[in-house]
Amino acid sequence: MLKNIWNFIRAVARHWGALMTGGFLIGLLFIYQGTGHTVLPSVYWGIALVALFVAFYRAWAEERSAKEEALHRVSGDQRKPSREYWLELYKEKQRLEEELESTEFLNPPDVKGSLPIARWMTDLEMYESMKRHRKVTRLKKELKLIEDQLRLADPR
Repeated sequence: MLKNIWNFIRAVARHWGALMTGGFLIGLLFIYQGTGHTVLPSVYWGIALVALFVAFYRAWAEERSAKEEALHRVSGDQRKPSREYWLELYKEKQRLEEELESTEFLNPPDVKGSLPIARWMTDLEMYESMKRHRKVTRLKKELKLIEDQLRLADPR
């Protein structure tokens, strides 16, 4: 518990120091005093007190946002995805299907009904074939993930 209090005091001191040394009002007072005018000590005390309250608020707000972020990470986002999300997901599904189709059937036979001549593949052909196979596998995985998400959203 003392550690938490000490961390809070350090956060307040950090915010208060930033407000007291870099604020707009302090800059104006510095310029005003630099031109030969005098500033009453009560003005400085008032600024210090207001800055202290603002520092308390900033330290509290920092902790609150950290808590909300942690709770959000633990519980997960339970909000329903928007219509735009599902539309983009469906468009991505269509794009993947088109890319998969163009990749899988890259070299159709030239003449219908004729069989290609059997021969050994060159290293370049083997490399291109393996690259195409990896791409097809990746596209199928991505497509399956999208289809699973769409199926979970609409379990007809």
